[in-house]
Amino acid sequence: MFLMSWPLSLILLVVLYFFSLTHPGRFFLIQKKHLIFFILIAVFFIKNTLSSYFLYVSWAQDSFAYYFLPPYTPFTYFIRYSLTHYWFNFLLSVIFAYFALIFFQWLNRRRNHLLFQPDELYFPSFIILILGHPAWLIFLILTPIAFILYSLLLFLINKKTDRVSFYHLFYPLAFLSLALHLSLLHSLSYSILGIGR
Repeated sequence: MFLMSWPLSLILLVVLYFFSLTHPGRFFLIQKKHLIFFILIAVFFIKNTLSSYFLYVSWAQDSFAYYFLPPYTPFTYFIRYSLTHYWFNFLLSVIFAYFALIFFQWLNRRRNHLLFQPDELYFPSFIILILGHPAWLIFLILTPIAFILYSLLLFLINKKTDRVSFYHLFYPLAFLSLALHLSLLHSLSYSILGIGR
């Protein structure tokens, strides 16, 4: 049994987006940002653990697949299969979410903490964790494109260059990335980037 991640990802995105739209929610995001980061890791850790367990059970009950389990096949085969199909993408997302957080913190310090609002600073990392690999790649591609287009639009309207707030665009871009990810799952060139969660 495979536990689909996209419904879980969608729910988490909706919850965090709702929090980002309310004053109490924003205060909560600022105060509990590290806790949220680790909760997201824990949620997908549990999901992947359950997926691995249900996979083992389904193989054990299948008249053909049980030959891939001990004593017919070394247990290392099942471990490698689980790592490839469940854990690799998860670990990749955690690593890149952490590096994204470091990068955006560094970028914000370079701009005297004026580039991102305190809770906004963590949005990309949250989104990378929630989307998972390879959907977060779509998000990272869309974000600079949307930033340039949005900045250009504001310049054409206001005829001046102002600081562009991306606060209310991160999560809509995340929803769009998830939708594109689901639509591309059956594309061979996309699927080689990683197993769709």
